[in-house]
Amino acid sequence: MTSWKGFALFTICTVAFLMVLTVPLNAQRTGPRSGATMVKQTAGNTRTVTFVNNCKVDVWWAVITSDKGKDCGSGFFAMPGNGGDKLAKQGGRQTITVNLEKGCGNNMVWSGNFYPRTGCDFKNTTTGLCETGGCGDQLHCKPGVGGAPPKSLAEFRFDQNGNDFYDISLVDGFNLPVRIKPTAIIKNPRNDKYGCGASACSFNFVQEANAQDATYCPNDLKVRNSKGTLVGCTSACQAFDAGHADRMANSKYCCTGSYFGPVNRNDAGNCPSTSYSDFFKKKCPDAYAWPQDDNNSTFSCVATAYEVTFCP
Repeated sequence: MTSWKGFALFTICTVAFLMVLTVPLNAQRTGPRSGATMVKQTAGNTRTVTFVNNCKVDVWWAVITSDKGKDCGSGFFAMPGNGGDKLAKQGGRQTITVNLEKGCGNNMVWSGNFYPRTGCDFKNTTTGLCETGGCGDQLHCKPGVGGAPPKSLAEFRFDQNGNDFYDISLVDGFNLPVRIKPTAIIKNPRNDKYGCGASACSFNFVQEANAQDATYCPNDLKVRNSKGTLVGCTSACQAFDAGHADRMANSKYCCTGSYFGPVNRNDAGNCPSTSYSDFFKKKCPDAYAWPQDDNNSTFSCVATAYEVTFCP
């Protein structure tokens, strides 16, 4: 089966070169594993997604949608929920509706990523800066503008005539723990935990006993704000190769060049894990730790509603 993430997310344009380089990380995905079978029962042409903020700080959820080229369309999928908004600390909630759009044949689909933004200051309510995940300077993110890493990703592909696929991804690094959980299940297409299960990364990489403490995040992946406070744990791709054209031409961390593909495989292809991705995978075994980490990261379900929880 052709990778649903590969073509769609490869062509997403972002506001800065660094953000652009985060998109091809998802271009290597081999998509659903052989255990996920197609089903006749469908969830219709809309989905509801509820965001819940259990963190001790305010969080601003955001979204970037995929290019519709693979699904026989053009442009980006529509931005649900006006592109993002604020969730108050310790209990803030918001429910949005995602409208699926016409794809190949008579099928209706939607593909995109939701993610948290932290440390934001929107002084005039609509524009401002964030310490992590900022999509330009906008409160409501615009089509094709991705969030600045590091950021934890909640990735979805909704399909009217088949299974929905979802996962938590750390290929752009980490800024908050995140969980995806189906809440209105119509049918479970699998007989293991990847069928309608909760996909989560609950470990908090953004903590340290002191500046040299590498227990929670490798020192060379730590991201700090202007005051020196630890605000994120980035990926090895972003830390070492992103932004450098010569390195990106053949990067084992970003799965480019000779490390790219092949797709449509049930293993890591030409891009195996590294010591950095192994560090993330050990802490969050069900999350994508590097671009071709398909085997133990992709979940599928037939459901009409999902919940994305920050700090579950």
